[in-house]
Amino acid sequence: MIKRQSCCMFMDKCGACFNRNRCISATSITTDVRKYFLKICGKRQQQTPAMAAGKALHEDRLSNWQTLAQMGWSKFQKALYLGEKITLQEVSFCSKLYGLHGIVDKFTIQYTKEGVINIHISDLKPFMTKKYYKQLSVYGLVLSDVDCMIAYDTITPRSHKKKRVAIRLYPRRVQFKLNIDLEIHSYIYEKDYKFEWMKDSQMNGQSAGTTIAIIKAGNTRKELHKYGIRYLDQFAPCKDCKQLESYCSLWEICQKVNYTQAAKERQLYQGKRELLVKSRPVVKR
Repeated sequence: MIKRQSCCMFMDKCGACFNRNRCISATSITTDVRKYFLKICGKRQQQTPAMAAGKALHEDRLSNWQTLAQMGWSKFQKALYLGEKITLQEVSFCSKLYGLHGIVDKFTIQYTKEGVINIHISDLKPFMTKKYYKQLSVYGLVLSDVDCMIAYDTITPRSHKKKRVAIRLYPRRVQFKLNIDLEIHSYIYEKDYKFEWMKDSQMNGQSAGTTIAIIKAGNTRKELHKYGIRYLDQFAPCKDCKQLESYCSLWEICQKVNYTQAAKERQLYQGKRELLVKSRPVVKR
C-alpha cells in the first residue's frame, strides 16, 4: 500500500497543532498494529451486531447525564469556578503535549476552594482487562496535561456542518493541585474497579510505569503515519482474529496476505579475546 501522511482532525484546532501528524486516539493505543494500519489507510472495520448492542447499552446507561454541548460552555465554566460538582457524559479531550485524544464515557470534575481540582473518569466495559485499563490510563495521561483541551460538538450556523470546538480546560496562571481517579465499571458483573492515577499533581509508581507503556505503544503506531510504501504481510495478525468476515470485515483483506514471523536473532556482545561473544559481560563494582 502507498501510505499518505496522516493528519489528525479530531477538533477544530488540530490544524494549528504541532503534533497534528502524530496524534493518536486512546482506543488506537490498544488496537492491534495491523488493524490500526488498515484504519489510517481508510479501511475501517464495519459495525457488528455486538458493537451495535454495546453502543445502545452505553447510550442507555449514560442517559442520566448531560453532554457538554447540552450544558453549554458558559454554564460549565461558571459552575466549575463556583465549586460545584459537575458530571458529564461523552466528553472529548486532547493533549498537544502527548499527542493523544479520546472520548470519556463519564467525566466528573470539581474545583474546590483549597485550589484542588478533583477529577473522576469512569468507563463502561463488559469486564476488566489490561487492555481496558491501558485505554482508561490514556484518558488519565491526557488530563494530567495542564494544557489539556476539552471539546464539545456543535453545528455551524452558516454551513450547518458538525464541528468540534476545543477550549482550554484548566485555568491559566493559577496554582492548583490535580487529583485524578480512574474507574472501570463492568456492566456484566456490575462491579467497579478503581485506580488512583494522580494525587497532588504527582503520579504514583503504577501510573508512571503505564505512561511509559502508553508512549512506547503510541510511538509504534505514530511511525505508520509517515509517507511510504508498506506491505501488509509485515504486520502480525490481530491477537483475537477469528478468521471470519462476520466477526471482522477486515478479514476480506487480511485473508489475501500470508504472514511469516521473522526469526529472532540472539544478541551478541563485544568480547575481549573474540570480537563478538554470546555471553553478557560481567561488570565489576
